[in-house]
Amino acid sequence: MSAKMHRHEANDGLLRAVLKTNAALSLAAGLILVLAGGSLAAWMTPHAEAVFGLSTAWLLRLVGIDVLAFAALCWWAARRRPLSLPLARAAIALEALWVAASVALLAAAGDSLTTAGFWAVTVTALLALDFALLQGFALWQVYRGAAKITLAHDAGEFHISAETAVDAPSAVVWRVMADQKGYAEVADNIAWVEVLRGRGLGMVRRCSDTAGGSWTERCTLWEEGQAFAFVVDTAAPDYPYPLQHLAGRWSMIPEDEAVILRMDFVVRPRPGLLNALKLRLLVAVLLPVCDRLLARWSVRMQEETRADWAQPSLRKSA
Repeated sequence: MSAKMHRHEANDGLLRAVLKTNAALSLAAGLILVLAGGSLAAWMTPHAEAVFGLSTAWLLRLVGIDVLAFAALCWWAARRRPLSLPLARAAIALEALWVAASVALLAAAGDSLTTAGFWAVTVTALLALDFALLQGFALWQVYRGAAKITLAHDAGEFHISAETAVDAPSAVVWRVMADQKGYAEVADNIAWVEVLRGRGLGMVRRCSDTAGGSWTERCTLWEEGQAFAFVVDTAAPDYPYPLQHLAGRWSMIPEDEAVILRMDFVVRPRPGLLNALKLRLLVAVLLPVCDRLLARWSVRMQEETRADWAQPSLRKSA
């Protein structure tokens, strides 16, 4: 078996779990559509006739059959050994198609839906988008991901954690972590970082993204040699993202043979359906950014470790 296959099998746990969850929910949704199409039709729209001479009830039943077939596809893809990456990609494409069809339905016939019908279409589209983004990230992790990344959603907030092991002394790890300007060199979504005032707790820094937007962040935690945290001023009029709250914590945990480098983010969108959609797209982009950031940080820490040991005074003391 090739090295690529070993990595594939080692990193496919998240993708299998997401596909199985998707299959279970799709199975339940498909059965509801098939068995209760008539009741759902009356609940969603007052119009009995739809297109091609089919009643709304029968259209919902046909959609239910399609959803059941989709559930079978997801389950089959997740159960295969090795996991079927083409089927996983097909599942992502079908989720995206569902989202596009839902948006088209709301735009073209939203007035013909009841309030309950409107929200039913909207919520299922959001769920489909969530699964498409999560499956996309899980598929990306199969090929490239190196860091351990977890994503949770609770009370309207996304909680993102990413960690990796670094083979470098704790002093070097902290020195690189605490380099505020150097953060822009490892985070590919950040163009530059400038410390406006202060050091440690209470420090204020300004960050700029690659699109030209900028914002300020205030340090809310500084534990020398261990961790620091920042909260973003999302209330500023020129803040470029649809977020009501964004806070990050960066920490290091020395272990026997390595140092665990960890990042934790809490993200909450501004009110509104459109902002919720934008946040889901933003999170999908942020997850691989976190993985690349930790990988680049690790490389820099190892390079600085080698540079330190290359100094004559260190070689002599060793």
